[in-house]
Amino acid sequence: MPKINQSSVLDGFVAALGEEIGSKNTLTIDVSGLGVLGLKCARKQVLGFQWMDSLPPECRYDYIVADLPFGMRREPTTVGNREIVLRKNWIELAKALRFLNHDGLCVALVEPPAFGIAEGPRFEEALNSEGYYVTGIFNVPIGLFESASFRPVLVVLGRSRSDRVLVGELDGAEHISGLAHALVSEISGDALSEGVFIVSGTFKGFDRLKAEQQLSGLGTQFKEYDQVRLRDIAVEINTVKNGEDHTVKENAVYVPMLGQSLVTHDISQISIKHQNVCQVVLSEKANSEYLSAFFQSQLGKLVLTSLHVGTVIRKIRTSDLAQFW
Repeated sequence: MPKINQSSVLDGFVAALGEEIGSKNTLTIDVSGLGVLGLKCARKQVLGFQWMDSLPPECRYDYIVADLPFGMRREPTTVGNREIVLRKNWIELAKALRFLNHDGLCVALVEPPAFGIAEGPRFEEALNSEGYYVTGIFNVPIGLFESASFRPVLVVLGRSRSDRVLVGELDGAEHISGLAHALVSEISGDALSEGVFIVSGTFKGFDRLKAEQQLSGLGTQFKEYDQVRLRDIAVEINTVKNGEDHTVKENAVYVPMLGQSLVTHDISQISIKHQNVCQVVLSEKANSEYLSAFFQSQLGKLVLTSLHVGTVIRKIRTSDLAQFW
């Protein structure tokens, strides 16, 4: 169950956002049954997966708060005339948006990192085709769910098209009003506690965003060096199947795709199953000892942190590793 103090921060933000847009006709949809996300002053409240049966199809609201469960099975559905397989809780979110008026907002808790993984981009594209857009993504307070193995995010969607999204951190009551105002006024700050705009469709999670911000600061120390993509200095990028081991190759580094193990140039130092390690064989332009030493530095570790994606089991995708600078 949610911790009361952390839940109050979330409730406070939801209420503050409703005040910012001057909502007068509000709807809460409680499907999770946990009561984590709600609006006490809502004009209408509906419950359970059959919530649509309680609403006339012509009803429209200027503020919708959807409290949805997490980690549900995927089912085929149609969004924006597209056949797509989605998590059932995302399907409920798509249904909720149909009751939004032309200048209203909808807020909902979803798995991290919002729509930046798996079928997320396809879902967001389908929503866009129906005229719905993500306008804000907020990291909820740590410990909101005592038993959850991940930290959910709060997404805000509306009908106003924009090429940017406000991202922010709900880490205390003192930032509630400021973040709500930043979203509505489209005036951001310089820190996540104040709200920062990023390009729409580029959000890959708050861990990655924070790592990239730190990388930007550390990167100034290396500005005199040329930047190259890993794929441009790699001869091969290899993975192996379950139960198999990598073949020893000259001038190679071994990058753990999950967990906290260090990158190494010595295959004998690999401490996890080889199926979870990517072998990168370098061209003569690079040296495996130097590259593994870089990945063990503060900057190198931040690079790897920024590449991890996933809701519960966070791992690096080979395609992302090849693209990093």
